[in-house]
Amino acid sequence: MPTGDEHILLSDENMKTFGFSRFYFPGEAEIENSIWHRSIGPISVKGIPDPGDYIDVPASVLVPLSVEKGNRLVDMPVFSIESAGNDMLPMKMLCERAGWNQTTEDLVNYQEIAEGANFLASINMDGARISLGSGAVYFIGENICWISMILVYPEVRRQGIARTIMEYCIEHIHSKLHIPVIGLDASEMGLGLYESMGFEESSRIWRCKISTSERIDVHSSVNIRQIDDIAECVSYLKRRSVDDKLALFKLLSDKYKGSNYIALSGNKVVGLMMSRPGRRFPFIGPLIADNDEIAANLVNHSLGNWKLTGSTEVFMDIPEVHFGIHGKIISGNPGTLSFPEDHSFIKSVVPLRGFVRMYYMDSGIRSEKIVEYMKKENEQITPFLYSIGGPELS
Repeated sequence: MPTGDEHILLSDENMKTFGFSRFYFPGEAEIENSIWHRSIGPISVKGIPDPGDYIDVPASVLVPLSVEKGNRLVDMPVFSIESAGNDMLPMKMLCERAGWNQTTEDLVNYQEIAEGANFLASINMDGARISLGSGAVYFIGENICWISMILVYPEVRRQGIARTIMEYCIEHIHSKLHIPVIGLDASEMGLGLYESMGFEESSRIWRCKISTSERIDVHSSVNIRQIDDIAECVSYLKRRSVDDKLALFKLLSDKYKGSNYIALSGNKVVGLMMSRPGRRFPFIGPLIADNDEIAANLVNHSLGNWKLTGSTEVFMDIPEVHFGIHGKIISGNPGTLSFPEDHSFIKSVVPLRGFVRMYYMDSGIRSEKIVEYMKKENEQITPFLYSIGGPELS
């Protein structure tokens, strides 16, 4: 994506990268002097658009869009969904446009559990394949697949692209992987779509920001040291009922060495915390601990370490069960969003946005297994899960 005061004129050379800017809805676009002058500036931390980055699109190449079925982009013969292969640039651009926290390194690392299931929705325009949206399927454990990275450029929303990508991902899981449990963490924007496709709410998670200067009051201490090998944590993951996500923990342990820790009481593992850099802020999670006190010790340790790197804040994605006052997320009605309050031990935590953890309710035996898994997750896992691995990873 452009950075700083950058002006880009759409041409044959950059069509593959910025071609999505050709599309517009008649009556909504402002075309001045025969030029479509579109801001694609990144959003600042305060939510103020950066006015410095633009793409100029000559009116002669503008493509009007329609929301009528049969005339949308997904209905055109030049629309397709294909594997992204090793080209992470289109997905990286979509992440940046959406303001997500993933780094390029994250996207490359995630391929290890994607098993070729990074997908791009694109359209062939004048011989150039123009990326419009993305999706991914991550194999995070023996019986669990996670649908992730469902992103569509704002210019081409309402074209059925997200739904088509979702259908493609579900079919891939059923026909190629044969995995019974399909989950995702839905943003407020995507909640209505996922509900209409048969996903049901299991729990809620809140993206939160914490200052690295925060020091949580603790009344006891535990021995904290780096994780040398995820194998030493397997028995603890089994005790905390998350050993079915071993592929996820192994990925994070192997790819982000130096920022993963275990808490020990004597020789017994009583907590585990992983963290990694982010495009905006470092991310803490997953964090699993036997109780609040152990979790607080681990968070203090991580905050101190990230402060030493110069980071001023971190993100954590915290299950709602760890707040005394719950929030509210209602599909299609952003004005009703309310944030949770009274975290169990981080008093200065700032909730920023919410996610709804959902599972695909298929018919028959698979639905029974999913209901069983949701019950197990909410009763045996979530009370000890203080931060998830991120909505893209479960």
